[in-house]
Amino acid sequence: MLRALRIVVGVLIIGLLLAGAQLATRDCTAGLFRYDNCLWMAAGEYLGLPQQSRTLRAVFLEGVGLTLLAGLYLTYRFVLSPALKPRTGRAQTGQGAEAEPVQPQHETQAQAADLAQKDAQKDGA
Repeated sequence: MLRALRIVVGVLIIGLLLAGAQLATRDCTAGLFRYDNCLWMAAGEYLGLPQQSRTLRAVFLEGVGLTLLAGLYLTYRFVLSPALKPRTGRAQTGQGAEAEPVQPQHETQAQAADLAQKDAQKDGA
Protein backbone atom coordinates (compact mmCIF):
# COMPACT_ATOMS: atom_id res chain seq x y z
CA MET A 1 0.00 0.00 0.00
CA LEU A 2 2.86 2.36 0.86
CA ARG A 3 4.50 1.70 -2.50
CA ALA A 4 1.26 2.53 -4.36
CA LEU A 5 0.94 5.78 -2.41
CA ARG A 6 4.52 6.70 -3.23
CA ILE A 7 3.87 6.06 -6.93
CA VAL A 8 0.72 8.21 -6.90
CA VAL A 9 2.56 11.05 -5.15
CA GLY A 10 5.44 10.73 -7.61
CA VAL A 11 3.10 10.90 -10.59
CA LEU A 12 1.40 14.00 -9.16
CA ILE A 13 4.72 15.74 -8.56
CA ILE A 14 5.92 14.91 -12.07
CA GLY A 15 2.61 16.16 -13.47
CA LEU A 16 3.09 19.49 -11.70
CA LEU A 17 6.65 19.74 -12.96
CA LEU A 18 5.54 19.03 -16.53
CA ALA A 19 2.79 21.65 -16.24
CA GLY A 20 5.45 24.16 -15.17
CA ALA A 21 7.66 23.08 -18.08
CA GLN A 22 4.76 23.56 -20.47
CA LEU A 23 4.23 27.10 -19.19
CA ALA A 24 7.95 27.79 -19.50
CA THR A 25 8.00 26.76 -23.16
CA ARG A 26 4.64 28.08 -24.39
CA ASP A 27 4.39 31.35 -26.28
CA CYS A 28 1.65 33.82 -25.36
CA THR A 29 0.44 36.76 -27.41
CA ALA A 30 1.70 39.96 -25.79
CA GLY A 31 0.65 42.34 -28.56
CA LEU A 32 -0.66 42.33 -32.08
CA PHE A 33 2.33 40.50 -33.61
CA ARG A 34 4.55 39.97 -30.56
CA TYR A 35 4.89 36.60 -28.84
CA ASP A 36 6.70 35.99 -25.59
CA ASN A 37 7.03 33.26 -23.00
CA CYS A 38 3.90 32.83 -20.84
CA LEU A 39 5.73 32.09 -17.60
CA TRP A 40 8.12 35.02 -18.07
CA MET A 41 5.23 37.38 -18.78
CA ALA A 42 3.31 36.26 -15.69
CA ALA A 43 6.37 36.48 -13.42
CA GLY A 44 7.38 39.85 -14.90
CA GLU A 45 3.95 41.32 -14.27
CA TYR A 46 3.78 39.86 -10.76
CA LEU A 47 7.28 41.00 -9.75
CA GLY A 48 7.25 44.24 -11.73
CA LEU A 49 10.21 43.31 -13.93
CA PRO A 50 10.81 44.91 -17.32
CA GLN A 51 9.43 42.59 -20.02
CA GLN A 52 12.00 43.62 -22.66
CA SER A 53 15.09 42.60 -20.65
CA ARG A 54 16.60 39.59 -22.39
CA THR A 55 19.14 39.04 -19.62
CA LEU A 56 16.49 38.82 -16.88
CA ARG A 57 14.39 36.53 -19.05
CA ALA A 58 17.36 34.24 -19.70
CA VAL A 59 18.30 34.12 -16.00
CA PHE A 60 14.69 33.49 -15.00
CA LEU A 61 14.20 30.67 -17.51
CA GLU A 62 17.57 29.15 -16.55
CA GLY A 63 16.40 29.08 -12.94
CA VAL A 64 13.13 27.48 -14.01
CA GLY A 65 15.04 24.80 -15.93
CA LEU A 66 17.33 24.04 -12.99
CA THR A 67 14.32 23.88 -10.67
CA LEU A 68 12.58 21.42 -13.00
CA LEU A 69 15.72 19.30 -13.21
CA ALA A 70 16.14 19.28 -9.42
CA GLY A 71 12.47 18.44 -8.97
CA LEU A 72 12.66 15.47 -11.33
CA TYR A 73 15.86 14.20 -9.71
CA LEU A 74 14.54 14.52 -6.15
CA THR A 75 11.24 12.90 -7.14
CA TYR A 76 13.06 9.93 -8.62
CA ARG A 77 15.57 9.75 -5.77
CA PHE A 78 13.18 9.94 -2.82
CA VAL A 79 9.71 9.08 -4.11
CA LEU A 80 10.15 6.64 -6.99
CA SER A 81 13.39 5.04 -5.81
CA PRO A 82 13.68 1.43 -6.97
CA ALA A 83 15.47 0.36 -3.77
CA LEU A 84 13.17 0.94 -0.82
CA LYS A 85 15.28 -0.96 1.69
CA PRO A 86 18.88 0.01 2.52
CA ARG A 87 21.51 -2.53 1.67
CA THR A 88 23.14 -4.42 4.51
CA GLY A 89 26.86 -4.93 4.86
CA ARG A 90 26.66 -8.67 5.51
CA ALA A 91 28.14 -11.08 3.00
CA GLN A 92 27.03 -14.70 2.79
CA THR A 93 29.78 -17.28 2.85
CA GLY A 94 27.76 -20.07 1.26
CA GLN A 95 24.29 -21.12 0.28
CA GLY A 96 21.99 -20.57 3.21
CA ALA A 97 24.90 -19.98 5.55
CA GLU A 98 24.42 -17.39 8.24
CA ALA A 99 27.15 -14.78 8.19
CA GLU A 100 28.44 -13.84 11.60
CA PRO A 101 29.24 -10.20 12.24
CA VAL A 102 32.93 -9.48 12.64
CA GLN A 103 33.85 -8.31 16.12
CA PRO A 104 36.41 -5.50 16.35
CA GLN A 105 39.76 -6.55 17.74
CA HIS A 106 40.81 -4.52 20.75
CA GLU A 107 44.25 -6.14 20.89
CA THR A 108 45.58 -4.04 18.03
CA GLN A 109 44.63 -0.87 19.89
CA ALA A 110 46.45 -2.07 22.99
CA GLN A 111 49.53 -2.94 20.91
CA ALA A 112 49.52 0.50 19.32
CA ALA A 113 49.27 2.13 22.76
CA ASP A 114 52.24 0.03 24.01
CA LEU A 115 54.33 1.09 21.00
CA ALA A 116 53.46 4.74 21.58
CA GLN A 117 54.57 4.44 25.25
CA LYS A 118 57.85 2.81 24.21
CA ASP A 119 58.51 5.61 21.69
CA ALA A 120 57.82 8.22 24.36
CA GLN A 121 60.22 6.50 26.76
CA LYS A 122 62.97 6.41 24.08
CA ASP A 123 62.50 10.11 23.32
CA GLY A 124 62.61 11.00 27.03
CA ALA A 125 65.75 8.97 27.80
